[in-house]
Amino acid sequence: MKNIQPSKTLLVLVFSIIITSLVYSSDRTDALSLQKQSTEELAILEIAVKNFGTDKELADVEKAKKLNKIGNLKYNQSKYLDAKAQYNESIKLQYAISKSMASIYLKRTEVIIDDVGIDLIDYTDQPNVQKYFKIAAENMATAKKSLGMKHYTHVINACRSAKNYTLKTYTLVNKEIPEQYQKDLIDNTKKIF
Repeated sequence: MKNIQPSKTLLVLVFSIIITSLVYSSDRTDALSLQKQSTEELAILEIAVKNFGTDKELADVEKAKKLNKIGNLKYNQSKYLDAKAQYNESIKLQYAISKSMASIYLKRTEVIIDDVGIDLIDYTDQPNVQKYFKIAAENMATAKKSLGMKHYTHVINACRSAKNYTLKTYTLVNKEIPEQYQKDLIDNTKKIF
């Protein structure tokens, strides 16, 4: 009986197939992870944009959605590198949108805190009113710190929390929250007005 040994060519071929399948699998996993990240973050960002964004941010959200759709198409066609590229472009665009929205939220929140503070200045001797204004101010400080660290979605969430505490002070003093803040109340719950 002859001793059968695999040829070098066969070993190289098998090794190449294994490496290729590992790389292919890694690209598929990476694309799937980017798809999830891009889709989830865009859904959250879209609420902020639809409530307070400008036409530019609205257009950019639509562009990011289209990039995600193209990424999904490429993923379904097993073109994982192309899918990853589309998702990365969407995430990059979302970062720019969130930076712009963070600025909008900071400005709006500062105005709300000042306006409500002036409106309710006569009630600041009440401990809960002081407490809520203090918590709002702390959230605003967190938002500004997050802006400096370029964590723009954190800025938006901290501003929402600051607005929430500020507006809740009306209920503490048995006053109705003014109509002009209804959009903020809905946005604070992460819903579209």
